[in-house]
Amino acid sequence: MADYSTLTAAELVADTQTALPGASGVPADNAGTYILNICNDTGADIGFTAIYVTDGPAPTNAHKIRPAFSVEAGGWLHIQPIVLGEGWKVFVEADAACAVQLIGKKEG
Repeated sequence: MADYSTLTAAELVADTQTALPGASGVPADNAGTYILNICNDTGADIGFTAIYVTDGPAPTNAHKIRPAFSVEAGGWLHIQPIVLGEGWKVFVEADAACAVQLIGKKEG
């Protein structure tokens, strides 16, 4: 059976906006429905400025899918479902380093 799953993992750098799955966005053969998993395995709460989804360009307020929030120390958060087409990107920024994963099911 074909593998229709996809995973992009990243370690966020503090106060730096990160594009997932990368600068080129989602490849055509990976378009589908995704979950954004945020894992805070630090000893302090981590604040996030927002989560944005775009079809390629840098995000603006109109692209926001989640406003500012925090993940408690030792906590995690899922944001789902996130439908991503070819070239689309998820932008994440936090005030401290933490692990994020974009986990999905290809629909093609």
